Amino acid sequence: MKFCLKFLKMNKLTISFFITILILAGCIKHNPPTYQKRQTIFDSSLININRKLVRQSQFIIKKYIKYKGWQMDSTPTGIWYMFYKKTNNYKPKDGDKVTIRYTVRLLNGKLCYSSDSLGEKTFTINHSAIISGLNEAVQLMPLGSRAIFIIPPYRAYGLTGDDKCIPPNSIIIYDIYLTNIQRAKSNLNH
Repeated sequence: MKFCLKFLKMNKLTISFFITILILAGCIKHNPPTYQKRQTIFDSSLININRKLVRQSQFIIKKYIKYKGWQMDSTPTGIWYMFYKKTNNYKPKDGDKVTIRYTVRLLNGKLCYSSDSLGEKTFTINHSAIISGLNEAVQLMPLGSRAIFIIPPYRAYGLTGDDKCIPPNSIIIYDIYLTNIQRAKSNLNH
């Protein structure tokens, strides 16, 4: 009996010891540098791949522009544009509701979408679910203007495309006529 009591006391002590070790082990930070190092390498690789894709898109766009003989300007984000009718009217700003007539084509000339078949597109600048390149492009256009925009994949439908007509990693050409602007209340005094 004494042996059993002694054994139980020892087991309690042993169990307490192991519980204490487990608690202390849980408090000690694991050494995350290997995970952080792998994550840094992965992030760096993604950044390098992204830079290559951007350079590749810009190279293809410049070749296309040269082939077409177009005189185009570009934005800092890599969108190329050319007005073929420009007015001196008001340009849309954040919150304005705009209406456009448009065509969307691939560089090979394939027509993807058109307001002739789908109707005019109406959206609110910076507050609608549209591609970022279209948002930026329309803000360059005074009311009544017509322009061509070449939008790289990273400002259009990206690496996945749109699962309908635009394939993955596609450069698209928007031909846009800005037909209407409804100013946001915050823009009425400008």
